[in-house]
Amino acid sequence: MGEKIIELKNLSKSYPMGVAALKALNNVTLSFAAGEFAGLIGPSGSGKTTLLNIIGSLDLPTSGSAKVLGQKIEKLSPKQAAALRNFAIGFIFQTFNLLPVYTVYENIEFPLLLQPQLKPARRQAMVRQALEWVGLADRAGSRPKQLSGGQCQRVAIARAIVKNPRLVLADEPTANLDAQNSASIMEIMKKLNKELNTTFIFSTHDEKVIKHLRRKIRLADGRVASDESIPRCRC
Repeated sequence: MGEKIIELKNLSKSYPMGVAALKALNNVTLSFAAGEFAGLIGPSGSGKTTLLNIIGSLDLPTSGSAKVLGQKIEKLSPKQAAALRNFAIGFIFQTFNLLPVYTVYENIEFPLLLQPQLKPARRQAMVRQALEWVGLADRAGSRPKQLSGGQCQRVAIARAIVKNPRLVLADEPTANLDAQNSASIMEIMKKLNKELNTTFIFSTHDEKVIKHLRRKIRLADGRVASDESIPRCRC
């Protein structure tokens, strides 16, 4: 097991519901090492998206600690949390979340514009590399409405990995794709995980994703029900 880049200790999250509270996470303790290809698995309401959002600094725990890439999420200011996301974490969503008036190239470049230290030539090289990674170099000038669902998700992957993040969080990334496109998308992410040693963590209940995972963490009622790992192939 490599360097631990995520350490969650006694993590709980509650949401107010009138005079009561909905407990989305209940005393979760987990860690993730660099280079993992893992999934948070469970039905709707099991807490997997809430946990993914806390890891990504999009939400805060009610109690407990979430240490991500050396930063305690609960201690970060909004500006510090944004900086962590901008520089070190990539996000992939089931609805793609592409900007329709932007080209493929511009959608992928967008996260790099939040890093003002990058020179234009360096940004261009990084976008071109990301386009090559997902096999869309010939569609750089297209807009999302001109692409298939599978192509849109490949753009979303390129946008997530263009800044070479240490961590990519994917929330139901194949929910809107058929089996063939889902398999293609998962193969792209497995290749990037192997070649770049980028850590991928999925939130999913989709068997098309689950069968590719090397670690399966099953959640039930906000708790960890099981945690199963498959040794990484060194071939």
